[in-house]
Formats: sequence, structure tokens, C-alpha cells
Amino acid sequence: MKKLALAVLIIALFAVGYIYRGYFMPIRDIDRLGPKEIVQTYYGRLAAHDFINANRCLSEDYLRERSKPNSVAQTPLWLGDIEISKGIDTKASGYLSDNYAERLFDVEYNATFLQAGGSVDGHQLDFVYVAKKTKDSPWRIIGIGCGP
Repeated sequence: MKKLALAVLIIALFAVGYIYRGYFMPIRDIDRLGPKEIVQTYYGRLAAHDFINANRCLSEDYLRERSKPNSVAQTPLWLGDIEISKGIDTKASGYLSDNYAERLFDVEYNATFLQAGGSVDGHQLDFVYVAKKTKDSPWRIIGIGCGP
């Protein structure tokens, strides 16, 4: 009986710590983040299960697209070992896009997913596109996919 009570206490302490880390950890002003920082913030917030602030990193159009019933967006139960590339400029002036600037990042991480579906647990590779609509607008994620 004492072992069960101790196990429950340990699990409760981990849960409280996890919730505290996700919801009370301060977050920088998302509108002032650079392109790589917005990607780091997005994956960091997902890892902390802070989906509200993770979604703030997404463009309005992309957030709307991900909320459609057929979206393949997955909910990570655990996300770690996140590595983000230096990124490359993908914007060809006026070609196929009206954004002021765009960058592409490779993001590698390990994950366990809550929902079955499009992703398999284990090592993951995402290609994350970020953009600014105008020179003075904030960077936002405009797409996350499994191929460039």
C-alpha cells in the first residue's frame, strides 16, 4: 500500500511540474521573433503541451487549414531531442508568392503521438516554412510538411 501511495505521489509531482513548465514558463513576444526563433518557440511550446502559444506561431491561414476535419495534424504526447537547421531563403522575388520573405528549416526530433494516423512514433523530420507578408510584419509558420 505504501509503494502505491509513493508511486501516485511521484506521478503527481511529475504531472504538476510538467503542467507548470508548460503553462507558467514565460514566453517572449512572438511578434518580435526571428524566423528560426519562431520555429524554436513552436516546437518548444508543443513539447511543453502549451498548444495555445504554439498556435500563435502559425499564420492565420495555416492555422485555419490545420483545423479542418481532414487535417493530419497530430498531438504529440512526448517531443524531444529537437534540432533545427540554419535555414535557407526560399523566396524568389515575386515568383509563386506575394510574401516579403520566406525561409525553410529542417526540424528533426523524436516523438510519441497521442493519436494514431499520419505519423509513426520515433524519429521525425519536418520541413517548416516561415514567412513575413511585409517588411514590418512578424514571422509566422506558413507550412509544415514531410518534404520540401
